[in-house]
Amino acid sequence: MAKTTVQKIQQVAIAALNDAETLVAEWLPDGARQGSEWVARNTARDDQGKGSFGVSLASGKWNDFADPDAHGGDLVSLLSYLRGCRQVDAAMIIDQRLGLGIFHRNGEAQASPPIGVSPTKNQLRQQAEAQRLAAQQKAAQLAQAALAQWPACLPWAHVFGEQRD
Repeated sequence: MAKTTVQKIQQVAIAALNDAETLVAEWLPDGARQGSEWVARNTARDDQGKGSFGVSLASGKWNDFADPDAHGGDLVSLLSYLRGCRQVDAAMIIDQRLGLGIFHRNGEAQASPPIGVSPTKNQLRQQAEAQRLAAQQKAAQLAQAALAQWPACLPWAHVFGEQRD
């Protein structure tokens, strides 16, 4: 018998616990592990400091102590809250990220991709910064390679003991 969407979401939530620390570190990168919890700044609101937002790495339960309406029972609901998307979309993102295949098994067609799911501003900033640093490193490597190939062409090559042809 085919599993219902709710059963698949629950299965993803349970499986996600095996990689809880990895996932919450990706979703809440400025946080830190404190015992069996991940304590971070809430990126879904204008939270200025760590401490009021926590995720249990053992159970997946999460809570924003500064907002009585912000709490949930598993990592699927956490990602849904952080991304502002449906829980089924969050479950599909986790399923794909972890390669679980829960939403695409036994020849079943995979559900349509999440609609309106976009990264948070913080995630976009981090991605842009990582791309900028990677481009800088690549440029530095190319410059070093170019200098290594053509030292004799440089007018000051003799200063470094290099021979000109």
